[in-house]
Amino acid sequence: MPEKLTFSESQQQAVLAHALYRGELFDILDQFGVTKDWFATETLAAFYGHIQNFRKAYKRPPSTWQELTDSIRDVDQVKNQAAKVAEKCEAALVQYQWDVLEAQITEWSKAAALHSQVK
Repeated sequence: MPEKLTFSESQQQAVLAHALYRGELFDILDQFGVTKDWFATETLAAFYGHIQNFRKAYKRPPSTWQELTDSIRDVDQVKNQAAKVAEKCEAALVQYQWDVLEAQITEWSKAAALHSQVK
């Protein structure tokens, strides 16, 4: 089982919001080995899964939250839940700058890699 990201849910939300506005950050998260299984809550994990599905389908990240939620081919409840998560991500964006989050993710990914080598 992959190790969970070791920072708060609001920090994880901010990471996703920063990545939406700077699409290349999704590639960085991929390089670090971040998957939907590494998020703190099932809701965030599912949301990251929707982003990954969008990226696979369209060969690019979504350009807006609306574009992402409109692309979800599921019941309205799932779409509404994704829209609520997007709002929380947007709110978290102003609380955390990318440089601090990137440093934490880098430190976490190094620790996770070392941990997996020791197992």
